[in-house]
Amino acid sequence: MIDISFIFDRLYTTFAVNAAIELFGSMMAFFAIISAWAMHLEKRFMRFIILAGLFTFISAVGDAFAAIFRGMPGVAARWTVIFGNFFCVAGLILCAVFYVSILFNAYGDVKATTYRIFQTIIYALGILMMIILVVSQFTGWMYTIDEDNLYRRGPLFFLSGIYTLLNILCSIAYLFVRRKQTHTKISMNAVIYIAIPSIGILLQLVFYGGVFLHVSLFILMFIILFREQMLHTQRIVNQTEALAKTEIELAQARGQLLLNQVQPHFIYNTLSSIKNIEGNPEETKRAITEFANYIRGNLAALDGKELIPFSQEIELVRDYVSLQKRRFPDRFNVVYDLADEDFSLPPLSVQILVENSIKHGIVSRYENGTITIRSYRENNCHVIKVIDDGVGFDTEKLKNTDRVGLRAVKNRLEFFLNASLSVKSEIGKGTEVTLAIPTA
Repeated sequence: MIDISFIFDRLYTTFAVNAAIELFGSMMAFFAIISAWAMHLEKRFMRFIILAGLFTFISAVGDAFAAIFRGMPGVAARWTVIFGNFFCVAGLILCAVFYVSILFNAYGDVKATTYRIFQTIIYALGILMMIILVVSQFTGWMYTIDEDNLYRRGPLFFLSGIYTLLNILCSIAYLFVRRKQTHTKISMNAVIYIAIPSIGILLQLVFYGGVFLHVSLFILMFIILFREQMLHTQRIVNQTEALAKTEIELAQARGQLLLNQVQPHFIYNTLSSIKNIEGNPEETKRAITEFANYIRGNLAALDGKELIPFSQEIELVRDYVSLQKRRFPDRFNVVYDLADEDFSLPPLSVQILVENSIKHGIVSRYENGTITIRSYRENNCHVIKVIDDGVGFDTEKLKNTDRVGLRAVKNRLEFFLNASLSVKSEIGKGTEVTLAIPTA
């Protein structure tokens, strides 16, 4: 073996440097435990990471105290060295158990027989080494603390190397078996996972007096946490993307449902209007032809569309008004006062309002009437007003009225554009419906 402690002895800092490294590493291990708990990982996996971090912490603190008091005279110093070394070695033995368990858990099915067999082997090896460690406190098999309070390796110290080698071989064998079972390649993470502590153990065995093993465990713990943090972040991103995709699909489905509410409503009322053209078969035929052209040229373009340009909506309104004037000749007039047309809205929104003005406002009275469709910009909103001078109604009764068309318009405006619909009406004077669509 190559003893490098003389380098530190010359500087009189051997134990101080080792203790500083161990205490700093123990703080990192404690931080790793908190981080693992905060990430809310799968319970079994999180338990293994926390236990591995805990025993790394115990081993590092034990070694730090042993290093501080090593070689100092006195009973208190001797017992500190004895307990420090015991917790250091015990912590390392249990670290091996749980670091390997992390590897098994990360690269295999925890319900598979293979996992249970290999996990049992690792537990059995750990228990056996703990028994040997306890017995060694009385026999000196693995190590002794001499009369000068210095650590000395015992005749069976090589068992620690064999134990470590068996853990490494079990890890490699498990990865090989799982690779054949799952037909997946061993990842670079797994190779690094095994290589780092192996290098630390090799350096610890060759260069007596260093703390290479603990340093390798500190590095390994943070590699594990970094990997899990990356996977945790990716899972969150995937969940966010899946949620966004689901919300888009729900929005599309809801929008189509609302449009499906409107289209049959509109088509039924228009066909009813045509049916009521009496005493003029030729006019009825022309109306049917116009309606067929209307359906082909306009409604077919609406399928699946959440929003259409306002100018296209106005064309739908003009076609609809033309059809209704065949049913109610000279009963109403429509005035278009359109100062703002550069925006979009759910299809048939204005058409349904015009339909309500004709059906419930104008033709319900004896006199002819006028419907005004107005659009303009005001207070960062596109404002649309449909005003009629019809019979009017009590707006309080509107809350209890089941008007599918008006309700669908309001719902679609709120859902797609965060827009609003308000109704003002006065009996005997008319009704004003206002749509306010935010510009941004």
